[in-house]
Amino acid sequence: MRSSSSPEMTIYELLKQAKDLLSDYHYREAEPLLRQVITCAPRTVNAWAWLGDSLDGQKQYWGAIQCYERALTLNPEQAWVWNNKGTTLLALQQYEHALIAFDQAIALDSGYASPLNGKGIAFRGLYRFAEALAAFDQALTMNPWYINPLIGIGNTLEDLGWFHEALAAFEQAIDAAPASGTAWNGKGNTLIKLQRYQEALQAFEHVLTMYPTYANCWNGKGTALWRLQHYEEALAAFEQSLTLHPNNAQALRNKALVLQKLGRIPEANYAMAISQQASPPGAAAGIVDYRFAPSKP
Repeated sequence: MRSSSSPEMTIYELLKQAKDLLSDYHYREAEPLLRQVITCAPRTVNAWAWLGDSLDGQKQYWGAIQCYERALTLNPEQAWVWNNKGTTLLALQQYEHALIAFDQAIALDSGYASPLNGKGIAFRGLYRFAEALAAFDQALTMNPWYINPLIGIGNTLEDLGWFHEALAAFEQAIDAAPASGTAWNGKGNTLIKLQRYQEALQAFEHVLTMYPTYANCWNGKGTALWRLQHYEEALAAFEQSLTLHPNNAQALRNKALVLQKLGRIPEANYAMAISQQASPPGAAAGIVDYRFAPSKP
């Protein structure tokens, strides 16, 4: 097989190899192939769009947006590119701009369920929960086998405090896709809200048997253990979450609270201080002094 850097490779072969790499989530490896195509044929729409996918997969979100915009300048009739641009804008929490991109995708392909699901996520990010539920329902009506809207419904219902209804949505998603770690994680989080901590722990442990590097699930497991007063085990779970995602503000706060329970006050104060730095702007509004005081004898 000829190498990816061989001058004998055609543009088609480079694109096919890059597409295969993207399909296997090898985002970094696909990037140089797509850049090679763009150097040779700068008006290749798929090369720009797939380079956007590659950069998005590497969490280089603004670079991805620039690539999608270049692809859409060349051909604005690509619904899937508008959808992918909207999805990247969600990662940047640019919810209003994401809605515009998703609406463009829907205008070009009214039977496309993915941008409807994206609109639901954007509406949820804007706290427009009724519109979020309507968008998720519409996506689910369009494609009943698409579990992402079910997960979106579960998350939105949980935001609204409708925990039993949220649990039902997550369980419906699990019935449709038993290997969905996101659905199981949502179920675990909702069980915690319902104070069903042992069941929540079982849900998180089930996910971790399938996806041991799922950082948010380790945080959920730690929360369940903390509520069950298994503080040392909870601390270990939060530490594992932070090993996988060091800037997870919620895991840092939870770690601080467990350290406080264990009487390790200086460590608790340090973890809480780091969590404040990791929080988005405004997340700590109203906090005057987060420090823990040593327990009285």
